[in-house]
Amino acid sequence: PAQFVEWLSSLGPTWYYGVPTIHKAVLLYAGSLPGGKPPHSLRLIRSGAGNLPEVDACELRRIFGCRVMQTYSMTECMPVAQPPLNYTPSDKPGTVGGPISPLSWRIVPCGGGTSKPLPFGQTGELLIRGPTVTHGYLGDAAANEDAFLADDADRAGGRWFRTGDVGHLDRDGYLFLTGRNKELIKRGGEQVSPYEVEEALLCYASVEVAVVFGVPNEFWGEEVAAAVLLKPSRANSAQPQSEAISELKRFVGARLGDAKVPCQIVVLDSADDLPKTQTGKYKRIGLAQHFNLQAADLAAAAWLRRGVGGESASARASAKPHKAIYGVRYFFSMWVVFLHAGPNNPPWISVWKSYSNAMPGFFILAGFLLASSNSKPVRSKLSFYRSRIIASYPLYLLAILYALPFTFMVCPPGRAGIMEELASGQGGQCGMLNRGLPGQRADEVLPGSYWAQIAYLLAVCMLGQVAWPWGAFICLYFGFSNGVIWFSSAYYFCLLCFPFLQRWLWSDSLFGGFAGQPGWRKLLGWPLLPLWVLITLACFLLWKCIQALLLAVAALPIGEKWRHFVRSMGWCCPYTDPFSWAAIFFLGMLTARAFQLNRRGPSPPQVWRHWGRVTDSISISFGASLAAASVLWLLDPETAPSPVGGIRRAGVPNAPSGLAVTVGGIWARPGNLAMGPLMLWIYGLATGQGLTAKLMGSRLLTTYLSPAAYSVYLFHQPTWSYWIIFRSKALGLPYSVNGPWWHGVMDYVVTLSGSTLLALLAAHKLNAALTSSFVRAFDRACGCVCRRAAAEDAGTLGTVVRAIEDISGAEVQADTPIAECGLDSFGTSALLGVLRPMFPGLKLTPLETYGLANVGALAARIDADVAATAGAGHAGAARSLRAPLRASA
Repeated sequence: PAQFVEWLSSLGPTWYYGVPTIHKAVLLYAGSLPGGKPPHSLRLIRSGAGNLPEVDACELRRIFGCRVMQTYSMTECMPVAQPPLNYTPSDKPGTVGGPISPLSWRIVPCGGGTSKPLPFGQTGELLIRGPTVTHGYLGDAAANEDAFLADDADRAGGRWFRTGDVGHLDRDGYLFLTGRNKELIKRGGEQVSPYEVEEALLCYASVEVAVVFGVPNEFWGEEVAAAVLLKPSRANSAQPQSEAISELKRFVGARLGDAKVPCQIVVLDSADDLPKTQTGKYKRIGLAQHFNLQAADLAAAAWLRRGVGGESASARASAKPHKAIYGVRYFFSMWVVFLHAGPNNPPWISVWKSYSNAMPGFFILAGFLLASSNSKPVRSKLSFYRSRIIASYPLYLLAILYALPFTFMVCPPGRAGIMEELASGQGGQCGMLNRGLPGQRADEVLPGSYWAQIAYLLAVCMLGQVAWPWGAFICLYFGFSNGVIWFSSAYYFCLLCFPFLQRWLWSDSLFGGFAGQPGWRKLLGWPLLPLWVLITLACFLLWKCIQALLLAVAALPIGEKWRHFVRSMGWCCPYTDPFSWAAIFFLGMLTARAFQLNRRGPSPPQVWRHWGRVTDSISISFGASLAAASVLWLLDPETAPSPVGGIRRAGVPNAPSGLAVTVGGIWARPGNLAMGPLMLWIYGLATGQGLTAKLMGSRLLTTYLSPAAYSVYLFHQPTWSYWIIFRSKALGLPYSVNGPWWHGVMDYVVTLSGSTLLALLAAHKLNAALTSSFVRAFDRACGCVCRRAAAEDAGTLGTVVRAIEDISGAEVQADTPIAECGLDSFGTSALLGVLRPMFPGLKLTPLETYGLANVGALAARIDADVAATAGAGHAGAARSLRAPLRASA
């Protein structure tokens, strides 16, 4: 209902049509809003498929101030009745109008076998006939026999269709509906066959007799109920009756939809407790009164009545973040490339490398985007994990293979590598070009042979264990040029935690205290700061304990190589520790949840109008901190901030270098004080306010470069390494930390542009094929543990929906926007990789896919591509046939 009410404001429709249950839901939600009257452009509201109570029609007219047209229709005849254009509600309150020509109708006694009409004003069952009425149900003779009644006065064999609806006609021919007399149950506009539910109940081993019937429900119209007689073996069981009923409901729910599961089940002592007809059939009509049952399915109505300020906040419409939140991803990628491949001269520029905003920004952004695109709790954790692995692992594997040749160049067996050759004359210090620790070879200080260590390196990388203490150090020793894939390794741990964290966040237990306070929507972002302090402090203590434990093990008499092995894990632990980064990832989820609660409702003005100033102020502060670092260098190089990575500063003989700076100087650890401002900055970008949001939301960033952001991060370091070898060997420009400033600028430009082009190539050309192959291999290896069974003849839309849900784990429908499907960056390419084998001729590119409006538009585009390819094939075949004919002529 919240999404619908928001559409009334944002899309501006002039009328809408719905069944009575839809109108009731809209009334309950709209009545809970401040003022009780949402903005809209409606001029007409039409109701059909059932009786809309007059009290609800009046409330609709009061809230929306427009005409409410009560009509009557059914699947077997669309439509049946409608009031005339000059009708006013005060004329005949509660009527659904007169018959629509060329339809005929009459009211006959309920339950009788006669078609003789009752006098005006008397209540009975409505019969209809005419050319617009169905001729019958295909392949169901029993249903046709019950649905049609022979015309007593028509010797030609005419028939009347029994609608099952009860009402009366006045002398002007207006129909007034008062109830149901048909066995078919109507729940929320959906027809439920009692025979189908009875069949499912009788499949349960303990049920001997089952009779399904409807119970009147103010919100749903009717709800499903059942009376069952258990077999003697189960009736005498010691199992409590409540447990047996719950088990029976679960059994039916596994076979039928939620709307068809009986809300109430009466357990009979004897079959004689059920009333029967003269022919011995069980009577379904009237069983609700016979057992004195009242409506029990009241949760949905109660949930909506609690309103926007209560516990039902999670039921309201999800807010869509501004597109700037996607453009900022590439900005973070540019900064990461600067940290690893940017210029070291002039020194007043290199000091900017001490400000590593990108890594915590990546994790906060990852948590924010994943939480935003999965607005409902994960139903199946195995399916969610499968979908995320499919979406990210193929590119991750490609990045490992891309960097692997450089590893053998750096650390070949038994001799010096190419980097040591290039570093000669540089005092053994070549910044990030160093292989491992200075003066140490992996096969000299670690246990095992060279090839065993290589096998261990590959296993660690391919299993996503690079971020853990037992994985990070091996990349360091071997000079693995893509050691930054620890980011993906830590991200996999975040994905492992996501379903559990999301369920807690979306339960409203955290924000319930804010939801009832005046003005909470304006200030909700600020309580994130103290919570961030608690989380980061806890993680800081956690990784310190892990590090102390590893160093304590290293102090035991375990041999020099094993001691070095364990001590190396302790050194790497503080930086790559997945627990710490998972806490930062959770802060992104927390920010997304705050954004959702702050933005929910029917109108945008609920957003605090000063978020743009907050975002721009943080941007200016960040730029000012960079300028201050440069000024400090110029004033006093000894006390200026030190860049990370062990890079020596020219002219400063006592400058720190080596592993100590790499571990101790990384400011992006969880204790960093810039984490809170980063959260607020990303929150502000999501609102779309301010100059920063406009810059980050530019078409260049959001449409063309943002899809390559993750791949740029994966590919940039090996790209830089291969470029350094090429420029040193082929161009005669040896690498040096203290080289000319334009060397560093050139390195940065080549690395950024090269990795971006490679990323776009991977995203648009390679990832689809990689994903398709990986899905087949993954499902073949894992069996059916996570995979859903393929639907038979699901159609294009159904196939696309299932594919998106498999890739992203998000629940989608035809009108779900592509940007809200969880298909960011590589996910869109992964989707096309899955769809292309299913739809030969699909020519859609990832960029075009991301520009489509919604899932329905994607399905339509696929149909168009397939049809165009089929048409071209037929044309080609025709030309090939005409050619021999012309030759023979």
